Amino acid sequence: MPGLESMAFLSPSHQYAAPLMVFAIEALVPAVRGQAMRGRWATAAIGLAVLGGAKSSALPVMVCGAALVIAVALVRRRAVRAQIVTLGLTLLGVVCVSIPLASTGGAGSTVQLLATMGRTKPWEVQFGSPGIDAFHDPILPGLDSPAGLLFVGLLLILYAIALAWVVLAGPRLRAGDGAAWFLLGIGIAGFAAMMIISQASLSQVYFMRGAMVALNLLAAIGIADLMRGRVAAVSPWRRWCVVLAGAGWGGAVAFAAQWAGGPRPDHGEALGSLGRSMGVFAALTVVSVVGGVIAQRRGHRWAVFAGAGAVLGAAVLPSLQGPAHPLLSGAHGLLVALLVAAVGAGLAVWSGPTRLPARRPVRAAIALVAACAATVALLLPVVGYADRLDTARARSKSTLTDAELGAARWIAANVAEFDLVATNAHCLQVKTTPSCDARSFWVSGLGGRRVLVEGWPYTVAGREAHGRGGHGYFTADFSDPALLALNDAAFTEPTRDRLDELYGKGVRYLLADQRASEVDWRALDALAERTYGDPSRGALVYRLRTPA
Repeated sequence: MPGLESMAFLSPSHQYAAPLMVFAIEALVPAVRGQAMRGRWATAAIGLAVLGGAKSSALPVMVCGAALVIAVALVRRRAVRAQIVTLGLTLLGVVCVSIPLASTGGAGSTVQLLATMGRTKPWEVQFGSPGIDAFHDPILPGLDSPAGLLFVGLLLILYAIALAWVVLAGPRLRAGDGAAWFLLGIGIAGFAAMMIISQASLSQVYFMRGAMVALNLLAAIGIADLMRGRVAAVSPWRRWCVVLAGAGWGGAVAFAAQWAGGPRPDHGEALGSLGRSMGVFAALTVVSVVGGVIAQRRGHRWAVFAGAGAVLGAAVLPSLQGPAHPLLSGAHGLLVALLVAAVGAGLAVWSGPTRLPARRPVRAAIALVAACAATVALLLPVVGYADRLDTARARSKSTLTDAELGAARWIAANVAEFDLVATNAHCLQVKTTPSCDARSFWVSGLGGRRVLVEGWPYTVAGREAHGRGGHGYFTADFSDPALLALNDAAFTEPTRDRLDELYGKGVRYLLADQRASEVDWRALDALAERTYGDPSRGALVYRLRTPA
């Protein structure tokens, strides 16, 4: 589409890996429970092999999950069954087979305690961003101060709050369910890797993002166990009203915590803001939990549904804030959440067991309100998306023009699959300058063909250059200056010898972007065959002639 960003910062490989991880975990459940696999080993092995190819950070945490299952069995003095041992050996085998796929993934990585904390917004506001010179330090700079320790403690509490619903699986863990311990082990390993490894592009977080799949499954098991026997005790209509009320209250708690923190703090003042937010959040959460426990002990089984709604509301409603949704920003968000809670509570009271069966119109009205609320919840994230996209494009310096998109699409449609392309586009903000952010991959990404030299920060040499000369990996110099000079001179000062030398390296096409650098298109017209584009539009494609 016109105005397309030239780089997507989210990881496609993580999106591929998430469903594969669910598939692999499901296939391995009998093994971690010590049960017969009944022909599942082949399916599990294939699933693990594909998972390792999709995301190299997924398999190591699964090995740790299997190790925890074995450790728990030994501590509880249970027999470690052959299926569990076979599982561990299978995981190790798949990891070894996958090493060639991931052997370069560690480039630009080191061990630094709590390095991920230093890349969070609260830490950067309070202490500033850790410098590149501190990349190889064993611990996060600033952690040795009392303020740093206090701040890390607060951030760890935030992580604990975000993962608190895993506690619902406690009964399964106490019973020694191997599947529950396997999922917990994956989560612990992912969190530990995220807090110990320091990677130049923050890729250590993908250990935790993959582990979140397992932790969410573990929480779902706990919720299912909690709901079992309670669903039938509460009518469907009242159940959804209580969930709506809980969602409003959970959102109100989150908005109140934000309000208590005040506006974005200045440098060095984040500790007070974070402390106030967490204090309000903790106080309201304690009140909510105590109220839910009291209601549950008094026989009100709807309390479970209110708690589930509160968790969803606290997670979802604040994430919808922004210019496109002014009613959910600032104090307005708190008022809207309280209104939702009041409406849900009122409908729950009105739909009590003595009234509901005799009033079909009321049931229909409740169903309509619930459907509308669900529809609004689904549509709110996309309302105003087009306006936000246009605003982002106007601000961005890395969007592509129609001519650039057309050139890449021409290459995708007309260039042979294994032909090599050369381009002068290297920088994310298009124009090639010294020490620019060289993460430009749109020629190979949209054209679907190999490129001689395009963006280089994600190469092994690029990652390993992180910190060299005071530059991050994304602004480091290319590892082969002579090749880069030959490549770029073919566009700015093309000669027959230079084009023949590129041809000898396998290059068959040139994609010349006049926004990236000067292009002597007149000389290229004389030395090569122009196959796409007009000099007035900015992007041209040339086919190199066979050397004489």
